[in-house]
Order: sequence, then C-alpha cells, then structure tokens
Amino acid sequence: MQLISMLKTVKERKQTLDKTIQNIADESGVSVRTVNRFFAGQNIGYKHMEAILLVLKLDIYIQSQDAA
Repeated sequence: MQLISMLKTVKERKQTLDKTIQNIADESGVSVRTVNRFFAGQNIGYKHMEAILLVLKLDIYIQSQDAA
C-alpha cells in the first residue's frame, strides 16, 4: 500500500472514530508532536506507528507484489 493511500485510510478511520490528535496521543502514549508528524506523512518509528494504529483499531500487513 502506498503511503498516500495508507494515510488516507488512517485519516478516514480517525474521523470515523471521532478521535482528535490529542485523543490519539493520550491513548497511544505517543507525543502529540509525533502523532502530528505521522498524519503529515513524515517518518516516525515503527513502535509509534503501531501504537497509533492500535488506537484506531487498524493493522499493518505486508503483501508480496507478486501476489497482487
């Protein structure tokens, strides 16, 4: 999944769950600054991304391009 497509999905999920950046930061234990960087498409560590996605009830999976 391309970064732009992933971000669109995550932003839609944030809206669906009616979460604010502050909510996500509080529930994930990730700083507001890092959550903002994530939603801006900037690089953050995997553990931070995983914590943010857990709050949004989303998973990451890897698929071979050969299988597509």
